[in-house]
This record gives sequence, C-alpha cells and structure tokens, in this order.
Amino acid sequence: MGNRYTHTGKPNLMMYNFPSSSAVYRFLESARAAIKHGKFNGIENRLVLQAKDEFSEFRTGLDATTPYFSHELADMTLGVDPRRKIVVVQGQFEGDDTLKSTIGLDLGTQPYRMYKREGRPRNETIDDYITKEAVKDYLRKHYEALKRRGVEGFRVKHSAFFSFRDADLRYPIRNPDGSINMEQLLPLVADTILNNDGRTGYIGINQVTLPDEEFYATHELPFTSNRIKSSIRRKVIKHLLLPEIVPIKDIGAHRAKVASLDVIRDLEERMEQGQIGRSTIEIIPGTKKDFYRRPKPNGYRAVQFYAYVTTRGQRFVREIQLVDATQYYKNEINPKDSAHHRQQEKKQESSEGQIRQIPEQILDALKTIFGKSTMSVTLNEALKS
Repeated sequence: MGNRYTHTGKPNLMMYNFPSSSAVYRFLESARAAIKHGKFNGIENRLVLQAKDEFSEFRTGLDATTPYFSHELADMTLGVDPRRKIVVVQGQFEGDDTLKSTIGLDLGTQPYRMYKREGRPRNETIDDYITKEAVKDYLRKHYEALKRRGVEGFRVKHSAFFSFRDADLRYPIRNPDGSINMEQLLPLVADTILNNDGRTGYIGINQVTLPDEEFYATHELPFTSNRIKSSIRRKVIKHLLLPEIVPIKDIGAHRAKVASLDVIRDLEERMEQGQIGRSTIEIIPGTKKDFYRRPKPNGYRAVQFYAYVTTRGQRFVREIQLVDATQYYKNEINPKDSAHHRQQEKKQESSEGQIRQIPEQILDALKTIFGKSTMSVTLNEALKS
C-alpha cells in the first residue's frame, strides 16, 4: 500500500487520505457540487461500488496498523513495563429500558487477538470485532438482570482502547481477586456521566457518580488511548454541508494523558524528531495547535496535531493529542466544565444554521461507502456466541 493514502494537494474532504484519481475522491467531488449548486444528475453505481471497496481497503489497513502504532506510543509515554489494555464502549441499552451506559472489558496484559485475524469474520475489522466482543461479554454475564429490566440489546455509539501500566491499577481499581473494578476505573478515564443531572451515569446497569476533583486528583492514572472513529458517515455529511472545504483528517485518533505540562513538552519534542518506536511520523504543516499557549475561550487546553504515520510500511494520517491530568478532568470527565467536549458539541450543533437537503441517492451512496455509524448486539446474539 505504501504512500497511497497521502495528501494530493487539491482541496477535497478526503484529500489527506485518498488521491484525486480515487473513486472516493471523485464521488465526494460530485456530491459536494450537487449540494452546493442544487443540481443533481445522478451518480453511477459503479463509482459508488468502487468507492466502497477503496474505503474498505483503507479502513482495513488503518485498523490493522493501529494496534502496532498504539503499542509504540504507549512505550514512549508509559515505558515498557507490563501494560494492561481495556476496551471502553459507550452506547445505549435497547428495549423497555433505554439506558445510556458505558461498558468496559479487560483485554489483559497480552491482548494478542488485537493483532491477529483468528476468530473474527473476514469482513470485520479488529476494532469492531473486539468492541462487539466486549458488549457480548457484558450481556452474557448479566443476562438475567438485563432480561428482568426488559433490555433486548445494546447499541454501540463508539469505543476506544486504553493502555495502562499494570502496576498503576491498584485498589480500589483492582479487586482482591485481581480483576479490574470497572465502576472504579471508567469514571476516571471516560465520559460516563450521561444523565441530565450532570452528576450521575451508568457503568453497565449500575449507577456511578461523577468523581470530584479531589478524588480524581488522588486516583487518576496516566494512559494512552486510541480509536478509529465509527461516525465517519455523519462527519462526511456534516462536512458536505459546510460552505467551505474542511478536509477530514481524524479518522484514526490517539491520545496520551500524562502527569504534567513538562511531560507533554518532553513528548512533543521527541515526536517532532520524527520517530515513535519503529514508526516514522511527519507532522502535517499547519495542523499543530498548542492550546496551552493559547487556550480556547472556554478554557480547553491540549496539544494536538495531525501527522503522516508510517507503521509496518503503511502510511496513514493520524490525530495525536497530548493532555495533562488536571486538564483532562475538565476536557473529558466533568460535563459541567465549560471546556468539556459536550459543551463544545452543543455550541456546534446550535451554530450549524439551516441544513440543506441532501439528495436521497447521495445519502444512500454515503451509507454504502462508509457503512453504518453504529452497531447493535442483542441478548440472543450474545448467548449464541
């Protein structure tokens, strides 16, 4: 695959990921022109199917190299001590009880299945397969309780993979039997506060409370995380409706949460040298934003940039974010903080203005090319597997 997925120099929504000769690139050009000018003459089915195959190949390559790059980033950030990987899934129980919730699954200290195809369908990515396995595991273990509540399944919104130093996961996060207490761990690392009161949420079907700043400061721990964004179709639709071309670069996203700004500056300097483990990294000019030097008006701070990352001979654009522990609480954990990502999402939603109508054929084509934005797992599916 080599350098196939690279910047073409010509503005397009996918210009950082697909060359101008690709079907994905040409389809998006046609779709954008139709929406912008209000004239739609149809799209060839052959172009849509070619774009579908291209995006599938792209997603497969990105998915296959992500665990390796994530491992190298964790080596740089956390050291080479034994690490434990946790998959965190957010979504909603479906049925009589439509409860928004977060689920976690301990993948252990040697999650070899993240690197191998064994056990998963040929057309399913590693990311989707393990996400689905995490949901099935929870549904199986809590089948009777879920059935009594009228739950029929779980709809996934998104998932992410977290790496921790195994030695950092101590009581109360680690139970006496050595297992991980998800109700203790997940509120420290994920946005689990999903109720309207802004204080409570759910880990599985058990209610948890927002950790206050003092508790968080005492129990927080460093980690790296990564996810391949599943909402790409919604993102493409949103970008097609913008008056200007804003290229999509953040399909593969990585984050390192560290102790302090001093650690961030050290990592930043090392990354600018162009190497993370065996992967080479080339920061895309003009994409680096240092919100520590220039915080957003709402108080958001982080260092983030986009880079061409070559791992195992394959080159993809990846988003990398560096954030310190204190700021992470504001950005991701406490939904009442003005810097929290949900506060930003509300503003973006309210400022989008009038949404132009997208032709039905284009919407159908987007679904064919980029797939569903969510996946669902039923109780019956979980029991059969």
